[in-house]
Amino acid sequence: MARAALPLLLPLSLVLTPVVGAQPTEQPCRIWSVPEAMSYKGLCKVTRQGASTTLNAPHALSGERKTIELNPRGRRKVEVMGRSDNGVDNSWGEARKVGKSCWVGPDFGLCL
Repeated sequence: MARAALPLLLPLSLVLTPVVGAQPTEQPCRIWSVPEAMSYKGLCKVTRQGASTTLNAPHALSGERKTIELNPRGRRKVEVMGRSDNGVDNSWGEARKVGKSCWVGPDFGLCL
């Protein structure tokens, strides 16, 4: 009986193996922020790891910030963080999902 169960366990173990090193994909994006008087429309490198999403523009958005992370905070809500070139994190605040692939905060927004 244990011998018959072994072939069933192998495929299950392959399904449960986590994906390591998610690869970024380039896709159109739009990012805007009123307080920083910033707007970007073009291609972003988008990486999805678990429930989190990271956007990386090919050049600095506002002089130094170029990476933006979206982390889930409930149903249709995310916490948005900006990361500068030197690795300093800055919270943009909470955003809610609008439509299929946009998140809008009180004074900023992101669309894929």
